[in-house]
Amino acid sequence: MKERYSKAILSIGCTLAVLALMAGAIGSHMVEEGLAREAFKTASTYHFYASLAIVIGAICSMLWQSSIWLPSFGFALIGIACFSGSLYLKSLGITDAAPLGPVGGLCIMASWGLIALAVIGGRNPTRN
Repeated sequence: MKERYSKAILSIGCTLAVLALMAGAIGSHMVEEGLAREAFKTASTYHFYASLAIVIGAICSMLWQSSIWLPSFGFALIGIACFSGSLYLKSLGITDAAPLGPVGGLCIMASWGLIALAVIGGRNPTRN
């Protein structure tokens, strides 16, 4: 992957991590205690984990060449939207998008798995 794309994805991952931290802070003060707060906390935690996958993947993509990087980033983004998004919406009482949760969770797991595969099978261009 070209370095400029890796840097752009790194910026996106860092921005998403900041948003996850902000969501967690806001949720701890603005969401009522109980199940709603726990759901919001879970959403922000896994939002952060998926953002971390993007950040780590972007850094690793600068070291190893692999065609798997973009799908891993895509799965992380879908995971944030489906898993964390459904929990955010549910905890705020907007809608119950619970069927999207498992899909998002699988996407986050797939993202981390693809990062591992890309590192194991990737080629380091600085080594012969």
